[in-house]
Amino acid sequence: LGEAEAQGIEIDPDGRLQLTALAMRSDARRRRAERVLPEVGRLANRTDVPLGVFKGPANAALYRSPSLRPYNDVDLFVSSPPAAGLEELLVAMGREQASAAALVELSQRGTPIHEVTISVDGVDFDVHFNPFGFVTPLRSPGRIEEHFTQQFGDSGSGFRGPSRELALAIACINLVRKGGGALWILADCARLVSETAGCFDWDRFECLATDEGLAPLTAQALRILREDLDLDVPDALVADKRAWWGPVFGEGQATKRLLRRGTWSILHRRPMMLSESLPALRSWYLPNQIQSVARWDDRTQ
Repeated sequence: LGEAEAQGIEIDPDGRLQLTALAMRSDARRRRAERVLPEVGRLANRTDVPLGVFKGPANAALYRSPSLRPYNDVDLFVSSPPAAGLEELLVAMGREQASAAALVELSQRGTPIHEVTISVDGVDFDVHFNPFGFVTPLRSPGRIEEHFTQQFGDSGSGFRGPSRELALAIACINLVRKGGGALWILADCARLVSETAGCFDWDRFECLATDEGLAPLTAQALRILREDLDLDVPDALVADKRAWWGPVFGEGQATKRLLRRGTWSILHRRPMMLSESLPALRSWYLPNQIQSVARWDDRTQ
């Protein structure tokens, strides 16, 4: 609203009222999250579980005012295999004991888990085992942990923020998955690329994308940034035009068929028919069996 007024753009009273209400609601959510975050940080310190903060709260630091970057929840990253105190932390945050124990056991066995959502004092915390949002396990978890080296919040907060390179990789994934519909994702990408031009390490970004099999996906997102926002992106990073799901889920028609029926529905929270749910849930917990699940015929479903 302030930018519109500064540029002399006229806004009718109803539009002004709606923008003001949206800004107030967004700011209230952000302030509530900022109040609860230190409490979760103290729990993390007490249980000796290192936590990474990424997406909304971390990217808000890129803006001249945190209120300009809305977010609905707080995304946290925990390493896999998890720290010994993770079960205690999940219980302290409000997860039931049996559920927390089962989640930790699954993670220790290497079973891919997308995320665990826990509400703390009205704020949703999404605890991720893979910051890229895939149900497949990380290829190089140690390298991902190396990217969570930035101090987030106070020195004793118990949180670490992502490197600029990891933050851009995550933003690229969300940009492709959501089709560029979320304007704040475009804004995050623009700030990460343009405002850190002198210190952004494109070589490190390329190594991260290659190691995790994300090169086709990040290339697609970077092409959007180059074409739509006229951002300066290295030519080598936009050259990969393979289908983005290939390196992540495996090549072939079987994978494409499964993605159309189930996994894509879960990623986008689209309501599924009953006939779709079984292979989708199977792929959710058993991504290594994607090829066999996709070959099931309609009668087996």
